[in-house]
Order: sequence, then C-alpha cells, then structure tokens
Amino acid sequence: MTREYELGQLTRRLWSWREEYGGERVWSTRLGAALTEGGAGALWPAIARGAAA
Repeated sequence: MTREYELGQLTRRLWSWREEYGGERVWSTRLGAALTEGGAGALWPAIARGAAA
C-alpha cells in the first residue's frame, strides 16, 4: 500500500505546465543562462533573493 503525499498533489499542475512550455531540458538551459549571465559575483544574490529571470 502506498500513500500519496500532499506535496505531490499540489505540484502536479506545475509539472504539467513545465512540460507544456518546454520541458525540463529547456528550463534548465534557460535558468543556467540567466544565472551565468551576471557572472560569479551575481550568482548567490540571485539565488538568495529568488531573482533569477
């Protein structure tokens, strides 16, 4: 018997949006490009404030 956790139920729609708009590879590439654009000094501030565009 397995139990489905609430987090899985709440994130199911997010997974479908991710697939509708490019999939995991596209989003990881876009995120990586956005984070490296600012250089090494901008990486931690972008992560800490959640401002990676």
